[in-house]
Amino acid sequence: CVYFFVKCKYSIALIIVIACVYFFVNGKYSIPLIIVIACVYFFVNGVPNVLSGLKGDKGDTGVKGEKGDPGQDGAPGAKGERGARGPPGNMGQPGQKGDRGDPGIVQPYVIMHSLTSEGPECGGTRAELHRGFSVFVKTDYRGDVLYQPDLGNAMSCVDDDEKEELLKPRSRECEHIYWVGTKHNPSRCVKCKLDTSIDVKHGSLSGTLPDCDEGYKPLWDGYSFLRYTFDFISESTSDTLDPKSSGTCLKQPHAPIHCQLNERTGWASEFINGKPRC
Repeated sequence: CVYFFVKCKYSIALIIVIACVYFFVNGKYSIPLIIVIACVYFFVNGVPNVLSGLKGDKGDTGVKGEKGDPGQDGAPGAKGERGARGPPGNMGQPGQKGDRGDPGIVQPYVIMHSLTSEGPECGGTRAELHRGFSVFVKTDYRGDVLYQPDLGNAMSCVDDDEKEELLKPRSRECEHIYWVGTKHNPSRCVKCKLDTSIDVKHGSLSGTLPDCDEGYKPLWDGYSFLRYTFDFISESTSDTLDPKSSGTCLKQPHAPIHCQLNERTGWASEFINGKPRC
């Protein structure tokens, strides 16, 4: 009885106690009764560590347990698909001023004016950069100078695109362009690439041809050209000479004709040495 009380449930222990009492009282059927009771019990509850009993009824819901510890991090998931393109963002604030760039490379060049309708040639191994028309000055209707490059400057030799841009008036009033050239056509010019810078040498009024300095070789011989500065109000001119400009050394001995182009009427008149001629 002590064994069943310890090892089994209290019900079988109670049954064994009752059977033992009955055995001591009657003694006839106690052992078979004990065996039958034990078989019924083991059929219902099973043999400990040997045979499971019948499935019992579902128990009551237990008390809610405490929150468990956080689990370990899972493995990285697969890469998702590319999302749809978002709407344009707002305009950002202006950035800070950038650092000063490195100095650029200055490419030496020379401008050659033919003073004719035929274009000049660079000659030798000098590469041709572009061809154009020899522009002298652009004025407004009052005669104020809007554009007057040095004849040795690249701006004095405008190509077709630059010519069209130059012909566009800045105001509703008439503007005039004066070209270096012949009686009816602007002079043609060419911009030539050089390996080194040039040095222009002017001789004396006696007509003596100057020599090149040591280390230089001649490109062409010409005549010193005094650049005219027009005063259209007083119809007067002043002469200036930039001795270092290649535009002051022209191959022709005569002063160029300046053809006036009126934006509204076309060719209007010519100027020789700054004087109008109708």
